[in-house]
Amino acid sequence: MSKKQSFENCLYHSANALSRVVTRIAEEEFKSTALSPSAAFILLEVNISDGILIGDLSKKLQLSPSTLTRLVEGLEKKGFLTREQKGKFILVHSTKKSKSLQNKIKTCWKNFEDKCTLLLGQKFKSKLVKRMNEAVINL
Repeated sequence: MSKKQSFENCLYHSANALSRVVTRIAEEEFKSTALSPSAAFILLEVNISDGILIGDLSKKLQLSPSTLTRLVEGLEKKGFLTREQKGKFILVHSTKKSKSLQNKIKTCWKNFEDKCTLLLGQKFKSKLVKRMNEAVINL
């Protein structure tokens, strides 16, 4: 008799499964911007906090410095951002091209949030996000 392996109680498996589903939904919502959800989130933040230190941006978006640098370089090549060296610090600035997408990006994020709320329910989604943020802090 063979036992079926179940991963339903495995944090790693469940977190990755959720991440894949959420990423698919976000990518679908952001298709119209021709940006990845991560790139769009970077633009949202830099448009609001123009001249932000790359280290502060990394912490705020919870992205590793190497991942953020790669994404910022790509956005810089496309004309959405510029980087400025100030001593040992790097500041990230938005461009007119980036700012012109701000409303479209905000609409995509709202549509993403609305879709997740529709699928999960507001109360469950809010609790899930809160618990996930607590887990990130505790791990």
